Amino acid sequence: MPPGANRGTKARRQNLEDAARAILQGSSKASQDTLESDLAAQGLDISTLEPWRLEQLQEGADDFLLWEEHVPVVELFLRCVRQWRTAGEAFLGIDYGALSWVCKLSNIKPTLPLLDDFQIMEAQAVEILNKAPKDKKKKGRKA
Repeated sequence: MPPGANRGTKARRQNLEDAARAILQGSSKASQDTLESDLAAQGLDISTLEPWRLEQLQEGADDFLLWEEHVPVVELFLRCVRQWRTAGEAFLGIDYGALSWVCKLSNIKPTLPLLDDFQIMEAQAVEILNKAPKDKKKKGRKA
């Protein structure tokens, strides 16, 4: 069974969105669902934790556990993070020509699951970047 095969689609999506949020905002702002799925990935059930321990985990909820199977797509995303297609002030998405070039240069075999995961992160990034104040957008745009 491949890594992460027993994890639900919603949890996989949330982990990738948290990774994109952490890259772009410096914080994942992890949700209660993320905390629960991170604990479950470690074989723990949130309902069995002592209240004081749960409170500690929630206070540190800006951190999240990046799943091992997501490391390659996060590394690919980081290599492409300045390759945005824009229209006026709007971020549309990553330039897929650049994505293809980065895959080739990095000896990464482009697969449909990799693209699916990349697009989850890209969609989260587009949402974040298009909500950012205009002065922050200008700083993040490739010159």
